[in-house]
Amino acid sequence: MAHVSETYEWDDIWYERTHDADKKRVLYVGDSISRGVRSSLNRLGEGEILFDNAAGSKALDDPYYDKLMELVIAQEPKRPDLILFNNGLHGFHLGTEEYENLLEEKLKLIASLSGVNPAVVLTTAVKDEKRNESAVIPRNAAATRVARRLGLAVVDLYGFTKDMPRVGDGVHFNAEDQPKLAGFILEKVKELLG
Repeated sequence: MAHVSETYEWDDIWYERTHDADKKRVLYVGDSISRGVRSSLNRLGEGEILFDNAAGSKALDDPYYDKLMELVIAQEPKRPDLILFNNGLHGFHLGTEEYENLLEEKLKLIASLSGVNPAVVLTTAVKDEKRNESAVIPRNAAATRVARRLGLAVVDLYGFTKDMPRVGDGVHFNAEDQPKLAGFILEKVKELLG
């Protein structure tokens, strides 16, 4: 199937405190959810763990996805200590099998470019239960299978966000809940960093 662009395509890349080379550094590759928690993660990390972010709307079959990952990783201030990877709320034109194959391909690419095995972040729940059942849950199952095959850690944002309230679009979280989500992610990051 040919790649299908969304109505609005966007990329947002952020590198936190680029001169702090001695700090732990996490690259969070994701979507608007990762973009939304980036500043909270950096506040909660208290300068000891710095969170960079490569967020966007690109589906895994986007012809520029690999080039974007090459650019993001090449510009990292230092090799990240951990990479979190999530891409599940975009590219709904992809069937679950195609999504699973592309996800495995992208995770291998990121590991080869960075020298870091990424942790797989499961996609957050959405307010629309039909969308969860038809797309989010099957994609998270596919992501979990890929992580097992590749020996990668899994961070379960779906379970954590299932009962959280959403803003009007049914996908994003309100300002009061962003720090809660960031706190959960930071706890998992600390476990993964040991």
